[in-house]
Amino acid sequence: MRWMRLLTVLGMLLAVAGFLTWALRDKLEWSERDVWVGYSGAARSNDFLASQRLLERMGQRAASIRGLPIGKEMPGRSDVILLPRRQTRITPGQAEALIAWVRKGGQLITEGLTAEPREAPETQDPLFRAVGARMVWRPERPVGGIGVGANRTDPKVFDETNRNVRVQLDGRNYQVRLGAWQELLDLGGAAVYNAQNASGIKLLQYDLGQGRMILCTELSCLANGNLAEEDHAGFLAALVLGWGPGNRAWIVYREEPPTLWFWLRDNAWRVLVALVLLIGTGVWSAAARFGPRIPDPPEGRRSLLEHLTACGRFQWVQRDGIALLRSSREAALARLQRVHPGWEQLNFQELCTRLAEFSGLSEARIAQALRQEVITDPREFTAAIQTLDLIRKQL
Repeated sequence: MRWMRLLTVLGMLLAVAGFLTWALRDKLEWSERDVWVGYSGAARSNDFLASQRLLERMGQRAASIRGLPIGKEMPGRSDVILLPRRQTRITPGQAEALIAWVRKGGQLITEGLTAEPREAPETQDPLFRAVGARMVWRPERPVGGIGVGANRTDPKVFDETNRNVRVQLDGRNYQVRLGAWQELLDLGGAAVYNAQNASGIKLLQYDLGQGRMILCTELSCLANGNLAEEDHAGFLAALVLGWGPGNRAWIVYREEPPTLWFWLRDNAWRVLVALVLLIGTGVWSAAARFGPRIPDPPEGRRSLLEHLTACGRFQWVQRDGIALLRSSREAALARLQRVHPGWEQLNFQELCTRLAEFSGLSEARIAQALRQEVITDPREFTAAIQTLDLIRKQL
């Protein structure tokens, strides 16, 4: 019966599958399509590889790096650093190093890290704070707008997102997409150029010493998928090409904090050298003890008198000889009790008188030997021991 039920269920399933196949026979169609699965190779990890390749095709030396250059790895004076994707707040020391490098003739192009409140007492981004700028939110969405670069009288209507900005570089205008919901504030009024649209300022330029610093709300326009849109390629070329003779462009495609090793190498190399020398000295001094252990030489046999002398010296130094004096008293009194048991009934004064008559010693000397508890002079200790020894021997 069980086999019959299984065969019945299997037959029903086959019948249903056959019916579905017949019903969908004319409704299914096989075809091939291309599906975007993302970039491959180096472009999968480097979102700005296209910018590097474009600059290289134009004869410009360019390189993509991970992490900000610090210390001795700072680029040349006429080089260009691009920070198109800020993810980590750099330290004040890194910001000072970058600003000092810009003043010597470098060009720094960076986007903002995060938007901050307009009324914040201090800008959190060290790079923006160094030049008196701040990136803030612009949540309201303006309807229509005008693009204003260096010439604010030239109106132009932009797309509905208000992301396109007209930027003027070297006498040419470029339509660039710099984001819609942030704007830049020039708090110190030191910017020599700005580019804005209806949603606010999107680009600020500062001339610092012999160099230049350009701040943008965002630089995703230089990413692999956006470089071919609008005038992004021309904008990149205008920023980098011709900045200095033989210059090189450094694109920081992934910002990373400096490792402890690099920080120590650039700021505390003297301490590292001293530590290596200290460890080497310690290993060298310990190396002399490597190998089999040499047995200690046998100690010479000492006499009983030396042992007693050492014990007495220790007792006197550590306990003022009180323990030895008490032992001598106990031995003398025990001898007295065995030889003259009747003297136990005498008081202390009568006992001292009887012992003085018996031994020929003075009562004061005997009393001091039997009752004195504090001895500060070694001669008193020796006299008391001699008195007790004479009493014990003469009983």
